[in-house]
Amino acid sequence: MNLNWACCTLFVTSALLAQVADAPPASPPKSTLMSGSGGFPLTASVTSLWGAVDEVASEGKKTLSFMIYYRGAEGWHKRKWSMSSDWYGHPFFAEFKSDVATLRAEVDRSGRILKVLDQSIDLSKANVVFVDHVDQPGSEVVTVLGHINLSVPADANPALWVLQQNESIRTSVLGADK
Repeated sequence: MNLNWACCTLFVTSALLAQVADAPPASPPKSTLMSGSGGFPLTASVTSLWGAVDEVASEGKKTLSFMIYYRGAEGWHKRKWSMSSDWYGHPFFAEFKSDVATLRAEVDRSGRILKVLDQSIDLSKANVVFVDHVDQPGSEVVTVLGHINLSVPADANPALWVLQQNESIRTSVLGADK
């Protein structure tokens, strides 16, 4: 009986191996699109908001669609904040809200247009934005800082990484002495 069981097992195993060997090659893995957002305070006067809208996921990296830096008077962002978002809606949006300011980014998925305050920005032309005087509603100044590669190492803080990689953006956001 043990001999029959062993022969049967050997036969089934051989048949399975033959099927695997004859199987067509596996198709390449399908790309996974990811969306999400985050933010990080950088100094007593500067904080950030970033987002990924339908970006291709890849191992070891996080690819962002946009990075926004916000600056106000020292201490302006040290308060209670609420967060809301719809990463898969039309439009995509991410928002941080306090009693002093609303930091909101919207992206029209079909046109890849980022909306910050009253500005519409084509993400194919610019993906880093700076908003100054954010703590003075109605007096905010939105400045486009350029278009850069926003593929960030998976273990990096995106807001810090962009500043470390680009001196002109760092100077615009933090000033010449940082």
